[in-house]
Amino acid sequence: MKNLCIYIIIFLFAFSAKSQYYTNTQINTIRNSKTAYEGDMYLDTINNQFFIGLSNGSLAKIGDTIDERIDTILSIGDSIAFVEGLDTLYSTILKDNDWYKQGTNSTSQNINDSIYTNGDIQLTNYPETRADDTTAHLNTLYTDNTGNVKSARREIIPPPIDLDVSSTSTGNTFNYYNHYATQLTNVGLTPIPLANLDFYLMYYDNAVFNNVTVSTTGVLTYDVISTSPNQNRSIYVIFYTK
Repeated sequence: MKNLCIYIIIFLFAFSAKSQYYTNTQINTIRNSKTAYEGDMYLDTINNQFFIGLSNGSLAKIGDTIDERIDTILSIGDSIAFVEGLDTLYSTILKDNDWYKQGTNSTSQNINDSIYTNGDIQLTNYPETRADDTTAHLNTLYTDNTGNVKSARREIIPPPIDLDVSSTSTGNTFNYYNHYATQLTNVGLTPIPLANLDFYLMYYDNAVFNNVTVSTTGVLTYDVISTSPNQNRSIYVIFYTK
């Protein structure tokens, strides 16, 4: 009977060591001081919340994925490690990197890496309306000899025209831009806005035409001085983006 009483006392002592009951204020004191015993259970009798003691004396709320108090956050590659004492929980984060190293889906780590992006690129300081472009590089972005990024001008060859030279005349006009815009629209393409284009007169037969000019809005002005049906009836103009 004496031995049985000893076993009961030991059992009750062991059970009480793993079952601590505290008020909310006492729980906060234990949490802030990190004085919990590893493996002990603590009950907040005010909020009816259970906690378990960790190896570093902290309390972790039972049922929480991560205790709200984290000692250290480490960034390891594409992962973040949440560390509390000796306990570590890794949470992988899938990054949506703006640029990838060529041939991979990983972020570039070296300034000498070739990089690429799957999306479109827009340079805020180099819109299509820049006036300091050059015709030396077409349809590309390039750098000058000081490393500044430049946006190259695009050459636009408009649809051909066949002017009426059945009689001599002066002061004739032909809207080259409207002709270009109409032809593109008819096949489902979007013309470049007029404000974004410059117009250059390239060639005409001076035996047929005289006083030929093209305005900044793409309007041809010309005189017809010959009506021979075998002569060239076209005036060639090209557009360049600004």
